[in-house]
Amino acid sequence: MPRLSWPRLFALSAFAFAITLVANSLDPAVFGHKVLQLLPEKPNTLLGLSTFAASVLSMALGPIVGAWSDRTQSRHGRRMPFFLAGVPVLIAALYIIALAPSVMIFVLGVLLFRLGDNLIFPPWQALFPDYVPPAQRGIGAGIKSLLDILALLIGRFAAGELVAQAPILGQKAVVLAVTVPAVGLLIALVTTRWALRELPARNEDELPRQGLLEAFKINWRARPAFTWWFINRTFFWTGFTILGTFLLFFVIDVIGFPEAEAQRYLARLSLVLGGAILLIAVPSGWLADRLGRKPLVVSACVLITVGTGMIVLVREPSSLIYAAALVGLGAGIFISADFALLTDIVPANEAGRYLGISNIASAGGGAVARLLGGLIIDPVNALTGSAAIGYLSLYGFAAVLFFFSILAALKLSAEEAPSAD
Repeated sequence: MPRLSWPRLFALSAFAFAITLVANSLDPAVFGHKVLQLLPEKPNTLLGLSTFAASVLSMALGPIVGAWSDRTQSRHGRRMPFFLAGVPVLIAALYIIALAPSVMIFVLGVLLFRLGDNLIFPPWQALFPDYVPPAQRGIGAGIKSLLDILALLIGRFAAGELVAQAPILGQKAVVLAVTVPAVGLLIALVTTRWALRELPARNEDELPRQGLLEAFKINWRARPAFTWWFINRTFFWTGFTILGTFLLFFVIDVIGFPEAEAQRYLARLSLVLGGAILLIAVPSGWLADRLGRKPLVVSACVLITVGTGMIVLVREPSSLIYAAALVGLGAGIFISADFALLTDIVPANEAGRYLGISNIASAGGGAVARLLGGLIIDPVNALTGSAAIGYLSLYGFAAVLFFFSILAALKLSAEEAPSAD
């Protein structure tokens, strides 16, 4: 593979920015506001169970869409048709969620969001093993992480500030909040099309011919590198999703802020979290190309374990800033080194399918996190008569998961053969 220019590397990562912008505009600001509006007596339950259902949908769709993109032959190439289909679905989902007048319509919007996300994400991830040479995958992952974090900063800050204006602007505030990521999706579509236009096409003779029903099949014992990567990612992402999904309600119920103030506080907290990730993301990708992926993944898991422990122990808003900084540093290192390792070990001619399966780790971890939050926080708080115990129990469990992610990271390697099972 020829080395890619920096503009091309950035352009290939455009959907990293757009999809992260969507996710962080919706969660926590828009999701939190809508569930408080639609089911104020049990917001954690509605948020947890609706997003759990969406995560289960992701687990089913990811490998199928990835395998389908491996086999697609069109004048737009293998991956581009999925971007052309997924962008309008995602944009429609954003406005359905923002305008949902009932719980049922809200849940429908959340499910549609995951459908659009999965039409884009596995084929987009496959662009890296398709076109980025191994020697540039660390720095490529760093660029992806940089755009991820810029999107997190913009999404959470803009959505938090806009949704905080809902007492004044009403529904218009939420519509404005989802318009930002809708524009980002359109820009990413145009940018990715430009990035792919002059890159060499893959040899169609290399494409796998198995049916889509085999999309989930992997010989786990024969692929220990991918197996330990999957276990590490599942532990890490379950804990990380727990931290982010219920943080708005944690600030409202445990710290004691009203919703508008909590939205603004989280918008500013996200600047600290995102700033820490931003500082470390590209250097981590550069180091991953030179020191290897494993040491960085291990150090990331250690940092985020310590940061989560601080969240469980502290109550002051100022103390949460330091915890967020540690979590941000750990997440920044992890998302660069982890993605570089993944693109090294997936089989070249089944990149879409394997990357779709890899998303089960994220979606499955997210599903477990959201289900636990939906089932634990409100019932435990009601049972104990405390506004805090349910949250602290769940966040303590997240710290345990991060500790197990350290143990799994110690088993990581990059010895997989680049061939299909």
